[in-house]
Amino acid sequence: MRYSTIILVLLLLIPAWTVAQNIETGEKVLKYLADDKLEGRYPGTKGDELARDYLDELFYRDWMGKFSFGYQQKFEIETDVDINLQTTLTLEEEKAVLNEDFKPFVFSAETSVNGEVVYVGSKVKDTDVKIDGKWALIYIDNEPNKTPPLRALIGDVIAARKKGAIGLLIAARHDLTRDGEYYPFNYSRSIVSVDLPVIQLSRTYLQEIVGHSNLSLRQLRKKDVQKINKQIGELTASVHVKFDREKTKTANLAAYVEGTESNEWVVVGAHYDHLGYGGRGSGSRAPEEHEVHNGADDNASGVAMVMMLAEYYKDHSPKSNMAFVLFGAEEMGLIGSKYFVDNLPFPKDKIKAMINFDMVGRVKDSALSISGVKTAREFESLLSQWDRKPLKLELGGGGYSGSDQASFYAEDIPVLFFNSGLHDDYHTPDDDVDKINFQGMEWVADLSAKLLDSLTNPNYDLNFEKAKVKQRGKYGQSMKVKMGIMPDIAGTTKNGMGVDGVSAGGPADKAGVKKGDAIIEIDGTQIKNIYDYMHQLGELKKGQKVKIKVRRGKEIIELNVQF
Repeated sequence: MRYSTIILVLLLLIPAWTVAQNIETGEKVLKYLADDKLEGRYPGTKGDELARDYLDELFYRDWMGKFSFGYQQKFEIETDVDINLQTTLTLEEEKAVLNEDFKPFVFSAETSVNGEVVYVGSKVKDTDVKIDGKWALIYIDNEPNKTPPLRALIGDVIAARKKGAIGLLIAARHDLTRDGEYYPFNYSRSIVSVDLPVIQLSRTYLQEIVGHSNLSLRQLRKKDVQKINKQIGELTASVHVKFDREKTKTANLAAYVEGTESNEWVVVGAHYDHLGYGGRGSGSRAPEEHEVHNGADDNASGVAMVMMLAEYYKDHSPKSNMAFVLFGAEEMGLIGSKYFVDNLPFPKDKIKAMINFDMVGRVKDSALSISGVKTAREFESLLSQWDRKPLKLELGGGGYSGSDQASFYAEDIPVLFFNSGLHDDYHTPDDDVDKINFQGMEWVADLSAKLLDSLTNPNYDLNFEKAKVKQRGKYGQSMKVKMGIMPDIAGTTKNGMGVDGVSAGGPADKAGVKKGDAIIEIDGTQIKNIYDYMHQLGELKKGQKVKIKVRRGKEIIELNVQF
């Protein structure tokens, strides 16, 4: 009897195993992913492949469950674009030299167009010159050493299309970058093609063309536009634009632990990709610095959290099925998570909840942000019981905050988004391992395990709700009016702006816009892509009521939106 008592006491003295004790795995994963040799984990690169192979091996080592696609669910992405050498421009039968006399803008349409050229001054919007069925020639009176914002150039494209132009020829008084005359031809995750050819001309070439009419570039700025066109006379342009688009494959990584009591699923996820070497169009906040962006917090920390939880639940069987998913190409516009949701390896109606970890490595003052608490009726009361034990929980309602949980929320699945907050190193080369708070990550891991123990309990019900809250994007965008949708920022919808999700209680929801619609007109203005959409929203004011048209399947529907 005495020995039994001693054994019982010893057992009580042994601490219960918690997920925080898997921090060694978390540190190892984070340090590997954020190492310089992975070169920033840009999708489709060698560093991306190294990350995938490493994580695949960890799933295999732990004997995690394997889906029909294995541990890697591959999908195609576009990673670069270049100008095809067949791209040509001929003005007045004089063939221009590509990259010397002219260069298409990266957002130009790929097409062949012939037509008359008319000069419109420095802005299409302000001109009285008739450009219907003609090329519009613009001479921008820009400031030295200052690159005009993309939205200003897109504004000219939209104005030209409204007036019926067939394309734009643009020259600038001063170089458009510090490095040279031409606007940067850089691939960007946010660039989509417009529906007009847009060509930049060199000043030397433009002077050669107008010089035939005894005009100078200075006179283009000073003289009356109508007089200039009369002096130039009939001028024709023939343009053929063709791009070479580089495509490659990346993948989501996924594994599972089978539940002991229920066939429901709880998805635990994080994205593993980052910005590579940064540069213009990459999303880097230091675009001039061509340096490895290691992304220790964004989002090696989230991947580390998922792997810690996977390791823990492999040894502590949950009551419901758990999928551990690491998404590719999040920084390109949630491409991986959208692909996963569209190609689920289990029934969508069996997904009880999705928990997303994005930047959880910089816990400061014991604070942790959790968004999505309004997407299920039970979330707020469930999480509140753990407030200040030890983390101070900052609870937010929305499901569309800019990370991978948004792809699940758009399918009416309850979601939570864990984030330790933005910092000055966000999307810069300084987001490194030495600034990670591993103690804070241990706290986040323990809280997550408590939450997941509840969610995987088949006796704990969740009731989905559309969150009626103001949505807060990951990048902090702000506009005068908001439609209240999750737009198709990847540009997969053609001839319209796709709606990937609708915020409950927002202007679009109240008007009757639905997920899967394509917005094709706002207030009488044609919408062909996200540029048109953002530009037109910028023209509207709070309190304004406008008509919009959406394409729903084969049907065109007119709706009234109140902002």
